[in-house]
Amino acid sequence: MTDPKPRAGRPPDPAKRLAAMAAAQALFLERGFERTSMDAVAKAASVAKPTLYALFGDKTGLFAAAVTAKCEAVLGNLGGLPESHDPEAVLVEAGRRFLRLVLDPEALQTHRLVAGERERHPELGALFLRNAILFTRARFAELFVSLRARGLAIDDPETAATDLLALLRGWPVLLWELGAPALDEAALDDHVRHAVSMTLRAHVLAEVSRPG
Repeated sequence: MTDPKPRAGRPPDPAKRLAAMAAAQALFLERGFERTSMDAVAKAASVAKPTLYALFGDKTGLFAAAVTAKCEAVLGNLGGLPESHDPEAVLVEAGRRFLRLVLDPEALQTHRLVAGERERHPELGALFLRNAILFTRARFAELFVSLRARGLAIDDPETAATDLLALLRGWPVLLWELGAPALDEAALDDHVRHAVSMTLRAHVLAEVSRPG
C-alpha cells in the first residue's frame, strides 16, 4: 500500500517544515546520513511520514533543505546590510557572517559528515557544493553587484566573491582541520578585514586619471 498524500490544494504547513528540518539537522549530525531514516525524522518532528515526503521528496532532498536553511539562518539578508558610503565596511560585516557560518560547530560537523560519507553517497558532495558553497557564493556575488550599483568599480562580481570566500575560509578552517588553537575574536576580525582589503585591491578597477 502506498502512503497517502496530503489533500490536493492544501498549502504546506510552515511549522511542520521547520520542525522537520530541525529534527533532520539534529539526527544527521548525531547518526550520519546513512543511519538517519525518514521514519526517525518524522517521529522526532511529530510530522506524518507522507507529509515529510510531500515536503522534501526524499532523504536527499531533506538533507539539501537542511543545509540551505543553515546557510540562510546564519548569513541572513546580505543585500539588506546597511547602506554605507564605505563598501569595505559592508563586506567586512558580510565576511564576519560567513565566518560565523563556516566555523559554526554544526556546519563543521556537517562538512565532516559529507567528506566521510561521500564514497557511499557520492550525491552528498554535489548536494553540499550546490546548496552550501555555490549558494553562498551566489549571495556574495549578488552583494558585489549591489555594491557596484552603488558606485564600487568591481570587475567581476562572481570571481570577486569566489576569491573573498576562499581567503576568508582558508586559514581559520585549516587550523580547525589540524586541531590547532583557533583564532580569537580580535584575530578573526583582523583576518576578515585583511581578506576584504586583498579582494578589493585585486578586483576594484583603477580609476582613470583625468587631466588637470
